[in-house]
Amino acid sequence: MPRAVLGSNALMVLIGLLLIAVAAGFTADVFVQNAHKVDVDVLGRTFNVRPGWLVVAGFVTFAVFFVGARLVVRGVGAARRRKKVLRNAEVAARERDQLAQQLAVERRSSSEGVTVIDRTAEVAKSAEREDAAKAVPSSVD
Repeated sequence: MPRAVLGSNALMVLIGLLLIAVAAGFTADVFVQNAHKVDVDVLGRTFNVRPGWLVVAGFVTFAVFFVGARLVVRGVGAARRRKKVLRNAEVAARERDQLAQQLAVERRSSSEGVTVIDRTAEVAKSAEREDAAKAVPSSVD
């Protein structure tokens, strides 16, 4: 790994630790410096709390929001991956069917002694029939 990348990782860790220390210092200052109580209305009820507990409530609220956002992102990602896998499976099935059809035509023509030009025309006709069948919408679409 290049030295510059290692240096930037160490810098990010240092900045993260610095931000954590600032947040902890702010929380401690709010708890220590503000001894008077504040009335807080929550869900129709009034609570008399110290301002430090408002900071704690903010942290808890952020944590709950963050967990919810992560669940949404993971769920959307899983749905996308599932849709992609299904789409790839449908393409593979269509390709498999087309190859099986071509193989059947080649086997039939080799046993009957049909020329290569005739085989190509027959494969093209079968592909046209398959395309016409795809044009009809189904319940899967």
